[in-house]
Amino acid sequence: FVPKTTTPLALISTQKFIPLTEIEKQYGYGSTLAITPLYTKFTLLNTSTQKDTIVFSPGYIVKKITFFSTDSLSNKLTPLQHIKSNKNFYFFELHPNEKITIYAEVIFNKRFGAFWIAPVLINQKHFPAFTRSYYNQREDVKTFGYILSGILLMMILFTFTNYVVNKRK
Repeated sequence: FVPKTTTPLALISTQKFIPLTEIEKQYGYGSTLAITPLYTKFTLLNTSTQKDTIVFSPGYIVKKITFFSTDSLSNKLTPLQHIKSNKNFYFFELHPNEKITIYAEVIFNKRFGAFWIAPVLINQKHFPAFTRSYYNQREDVKTFGYILSGILLMMILFTFTNYVVNKRK
C-alpha cells in the first residue's frame, strides 16, 4: 500500500494492499517512491509445538522501518517493541501455534537514485545460508571494482614515475 496523502495510522489496516509487482508498475523505482512511506503487510504462522524465529528483510537501502500489529480486541494498530535486528534483518519470535499479522512502514533512503523493493521472509534455520548468498550475489560488481581499483592504482604509479623522471631533467 502506497498512500497518496498522509494516512492516519488507524486507517492503514483497512486499506487495500496490492502485490509488489503492481506497485512497481504504478510507481516504478527511484525518488518518486522514496518520498512517501510504503506499507507492507504479511502474516506469520507457527504451526509447530516449539518457539520459532522468522527473519524479515525489507529490501535494500531502507532509511527507517516501523512495525505494527493489530490488537486482537480493538483491531487497532499498535507498534511492536523489542524487535531484535541485525543490520537489514529483523527477527520475529513466534510462540507455538501463534499467528500474527504484521504491518511494516518502510521509508527508503532518497539519497540513492534507485533501490529495490525486495522483502524477504526467512526461517532462522536458513538465515546463515541466506546471508552468505545475500552479500555475495553481486560478485560481478566486486570483480569490476577490483579491476577499476587496479587500473587507478596503475595510473597513480605511472603519474608518480613520470613526475620523478621529468624532475631529474
